Amino acid sequence: MTMTETFTRADISKSLLSGICEVHYLNSNGELEDIAGTLRKFHIDASKERDWVDLSYNENDIVLWSIRDEAWKVIPVKDIKSFEQLTGVPKV
Repeated sequence: MTMTETFTRADISKSLLSGICEVHYLNSNGELEDIAGTLRKFHIDASKERDWVDLSYNENDIVLWSIRDEAWKVIPVKDIKSFEQLTGVPKV
């Protein structure tokens, strides 16, 4: 999805569940940052698979597994500017 397209938390979640996505978002300093992330179990360290439950988040956030950092990350959906499916195909 490009910066001009609109998307929902459900759209992002569906894509993350099907594979790896590059998510473009504004970090806490207001700078545009990219992260390759997923919710697909195949890519998540099994020993950290349930660590996300300890994070502070709400229904306006997306929690994803960072491929680079090998850790869970919380991103407010309002800060996500675009995302791109890198692997997998989201089920319609």
